[in-house]
Amino acid sequence: MQIEIEGTRSSDDAWREARSVPLSKLRELTAQDIAWASPDDPAAEQTARRLYAIDLTQPELAEKCEKLGRLASDWLKQAGLHGEVSLVRLRCLRGLFDLHVSESGELHKLEVREDVLDDLLQAGSREAAESLDRLFAANFGRFAVSKAS
Repeated sequence: MQIEIEGTRSSDDAWREARSVPLSKLRELTAQDIAWASPDDPAAEQTARRLYAIDLTQPELAEKCEKLGRLASDWLKQAGLHGEVSLVRLRCLRGLFDLHVSESGELHKLEVREDVLDDLLQAGSREAAESLDRLFAANFGRFAVSKAS
């Protein structure tokens, strides 16, 4: 399963840590980073802190993608389908996941709202679980229908 994160985001906790980390712990800015702010400009430090916060958040976003992929894979197995999750992409700015599933040589694409997954993962929301189940059934259930025909 391929994981992709399109765009960037940082959490509040990552920002708090980035604001308090010593300047010496921040990574050096690349030429592209410096293009946004000159090295002696206070904005350069802000850029370095922003990048630090983003770097801290990336593993959390990747883990969220992996969890969605596992949920979809588990649903497919429970439904007796042989689909394989090939891609989970989080589009940060839109708050959407793209989920690609291959089944019998066909590629099926599905969008999942990030807030639905967040509700399920953070609060164990029954409503969110049912929403995901309905979404998977509506999209992947047609695999079962076509197999039965």
